[in-house]
Amino acid sequence: MLKDLSFSEIWCSPLIRAAETCELTGFGERAETLRELTEWNYGQYEGITSAEIKKKQPDWNVFEHGAPGGESPKQVQARIQVILTRMNKATGNVLIFSSAHILRALTACFLGQKINFGKHLSLNTTSLSILGYEHQAPAIKMWNRQ
Repeated sequence: MLKDLSFSEIWCSPLIRAAETCELTGFGERAETLRELTEWNYGQYEGITSAEIKKKQPDWNVFEHGAPGGESPKQVQARIQVILTRMNKATGNVLIFSSAHILRALTACFLGQKINFGKHLSLNTTSLSILGYEHQAPAIKMWNRQ
């Protein structure tokens, strides 16, 4: 799906799965690793499923509450703002390899929404999404395609 597209910049999370996906798609040598694209720090919730967390905190959602000992939505939004600033300075298409929650947060902020809007954006592993503009307004051009 990426072979006919051109990219002025390619960015990748430093996490292994994102880096391996980037390599497998043939973009590894061109990719710049950005720490801001690292998945949400789940602190005490690292390695625990959402279902297990909800047994103790039924209303918990990472986009609303963050994680104890990890990152708050406000902290993640600050990282996202760094990425958006760089995206706005890019002279062409930007290809990003990262994890679902960060990409959902990035999309929410790109669209001008609060970060908690990310809870409404389902994103599968190895899916392709395209953000762009429709009549100068930020828009989702394609979402979660596999």
